[in-house]
Amino acid sequence: MMRKKACLLAVMLLFVGQALFAQSLKDVKQDLYYDQSNAALKAMKDMGVPGSRSDIGIYYYYLGVAQTNLDTLEAAHKSFETILEEGKKRDAGLAYVGYGRIEVLKGNYEKAKQYFQKAWDESKGRDMNVLRGIIKATSLDPKADAKFAINLLDEFKNNSRNDKYEFTAEDYTAIGNIYAHQSTGGGKAATSFETALLKDPHYAKAAFKLGNLWERARQDSLALLNWEKAAKADSKFTPVFLKLFTYYRVRDLGKAENYLNKYMKLTDDKLNAKIYLVDVLYLQDKYDEAISKAQDLMKQPIDEKTHTRLYKLIAVSKMKLEDYEAAKKNMDTYFSNVKEEDIKPFDYKTYASIMEKMGNKDKQLEYLSKYVDADTTTNLAFIRKTAEDLSKDDEYKAAKLWYDKLFKIAKDDETTMGDYYYRAKAMYGAAINNIGSYDDAAAAWSTFIEKYPDQPSGYFYKGRTLQMKDTSLSGLGMEAYNQYIAAVKKDSSNDLSNIQSTLKNIYSYGAKCAAKQKNMDQAKVYMDKLLEIDPHSTVVANIYSNLALTNLKAKNLDAATQYAKKALSINENDKVAPQVLDYAQQMQEYKKKKAAYEKAKAERANNQ
Repeated sequence: MMRKKACLLAVMLLFVGQALFAQSLKDVKQDLYYDQSNAALKAMKDMGVPGSRSDIGIYYYYLGVAQTNLDTLEAAHKSFETILEEGKKRDAGLAYVGYGRIEVLKGNYEKAKQYFQKAWDESKGRDMNVLRGIIKATSLDPKADAKFAINLLDEFKNNSRNDKYEFTAEDYTAIGNIYAHQSTGGGKAATSFETALLKDPHYAKAAFKLGNLWERARQDSLALLNWEKAAKADSKFTPVFLKLFTYYRVRDLGKAENYLNKYMKLTDDKLNAKIYLVDVLYLQDKYDEAISKAQDLMKQPIDEKTHTRLYKLIAVSKMKLEDYEAAKKNMDTYFSNVKEEDIKPFDYKTYASIMEKMGNKDKQLEYLSKYVDADTTTNLAFIRKTAEDLSKDDEYKAAKLWYDKLFKIAKDDETTMGDYYYRAKAMYGAAINNIGSYDDAAAAWSTFIEKYPDQPSGYFYKGRTLQMKDTSLSGLGMEAYNQYIAAVKKDSSNDLSNIQSTLKNIYSYGAKCAAKQKNMDQAKVYMDKLLEIDPHSTVVANIYSNLALTNLKAKNLDAATQYAKKALSINENDKVAPQVLDYAQQMQEYKKKKAAYEKAKAERANNQ
């Protein structure tokens, strides 16, 4: 009887122990869900290693996950190794998932895939915990092989032995994260997150991730809608309050501080979170105080990631104080320490701005290019508006980079005439400001003309571009200019009186080019057209006065006099023509005196 009671008590204690373990593990998973890995790690250490070998695998797996989140990869590796050493064989797959997770964080994507394949093989493709772990680990880095994870997902779904498994909100959210890393996966990612919310409307992480997806697409209103939905669904979901702070920090500082206060109350890493308090000082224009607080925080036991980010905050504060050397120095330190995957597009833009202030145009362009390349948006309206705004601000090089991005992303039927026009206009602006190439600008206008041959503006700007390049007055722009005039005249609705100043510029350029090439017949054609528009054209007057001077030097006094008089009849203030006339008159008088002298001399000789 006593033995039966002892056995019964042992069974009851086992059940109680397992129940307590299950509840503790549930709490740990919730901490991880809230991005509170410190709390999760503490909870696991408090609960201790489970007595049942059946629980060893899952215990050390989540311990390792928490450790990887905190960048303690050696400790995590030991935890995953313990699964193989002390856990059941069925849990080996989780160990290999953990190893793969570490390799993703190290950037060893092929090695990670090998571990994931081994985990899959160990689980025979039937353990959703293993598959979910592979998907979550893969989504830690956009460079990891998302397609491989998706193929495993498809295998799992197509295996009839898995038909009974019903995907959860957590599963669909993890799947959405994988699709979100693919360039064409936005639609599937959104569907996955929406399906997760259908499964569980209170699963805040799905709404949060959907908001992040819309943010990447530059659909701010939809992003905000979903972040607010996440905050409402679960008031303890820490990441969303940090995201809302970040969103409002440059839009509404009062709201931003409110969300930051909520985040600071919830986070389990309050020391490292103080970096956001430094950011608030910067946003309040308290730059010296922000720098001082950042430097004080650097002296405390913060993690390496926070320490590195503080250099960036010091840099932007130094920029506001117009100490660009110090700003550059701190950004250089930031770039030398930050992990590539943690660099934000804004970081490149900041450095480009510093380079601009320091007059380093080459570096400015280099970092502007990095900024545009790093921005993953596919929202054509956003890209187009950004490019147009930059053009209006005379930021032509940056505008051109955004137009290049637009043409790279957009399908043929998604580009507009305005896109081609303003891209070429931006390249023209860059060229005339000595930060671009006239050849590139002319090529862009040629593309515009090829696409829209009935638009006169394309021919005009191509002509103008080539005219600006044509410092030797060889006539590079006249073919395009003549095409422009023909295109304008072709449309009878065009009133040529509205473009007289444009025609004046064209004919002036044509006349000067022809005169320079000594093609006076062609020059006369442009000069006559120019005089119809401007009877007192200084260009025509200058050409005639130059001809007068040339003939004077050749001692063609009659021609010199004729051209000088023409110049003065057009522009009475011409400076050269009066001098030519005066000198020609002196030469004429000299010739007469010389002729008289020679005649008198001859007569004296005859008389002798």
